[in-house]
Amino acid sequence: MRFTAVAIGLTTTALLGLTAVTPVLGKSATPCLVVYVSNEAEVDREVQRKAVALAEVIFANAGVKTQWRIAPKTGSAAFEDGSIHIRLLHGPVNEDSVSSRALASAMMREGKQVRVYWNRVQRHTETSFVLAYVMAHEITHLLQGVARHAKTGIMKAYWEWEDFEAMQGNAVQMRPVRPLLFEREDLALIREGLRQRLVR
Repeated sequence: MRFTAVAIGLTTTALLGLTAVTPVLGKSATPCLVVYVSNEAEVDREVQRKAVALAEVIFANAGVKTQWRIAPKTGSAAFEDGSIHIRLLHGPVNEDSVSSRALASAMMREGKQVRVYWNRVQRHTETSFVLAYVMAHEITHLLQGVARHAKTGIMKAYWEWEDFEAMQGNAVQMRPVRPLLFEREDLALIREGLRQRLVR
């Protein structure tokens, strides 16, 4: 089984203040996945900014351009076609309905929404790094359109202690010490899933 390393370096992307609506596809434009974020758990703005910047780089290294926006409050009809909506929630509506190890869930049937359980993510140190990987993992499920998991790396079903250790940020360089990896099969499925999503 072969893996491709994801090189990480935070960009200056800010989650807050993104209001401009730009074309997602064009004759010369690179296909772009639009991701909306609803901060229903009132996650710290700086934690969000760092998490979004890292998630953006994770996908850029997988060949996927992402554009992150604040979710509109006018309902799902306001979201762009092909976009994904991430809801940062305090926790599951029913704790017993979700595995105690799950940090988030992708709504596979509708293929558009990710629910992140902040009460579980914040149990870990360096929450912005963990949040970035959680968002990348669940977005990948929606792009791939299947509930597959890898044995190691970003798409592992449940991360172990050593995986969280790898996610932890270098305080000086602001990047994970040992970035997690995508399998080559994951990369192929991500790109094909994005292509299909944007031509619907």
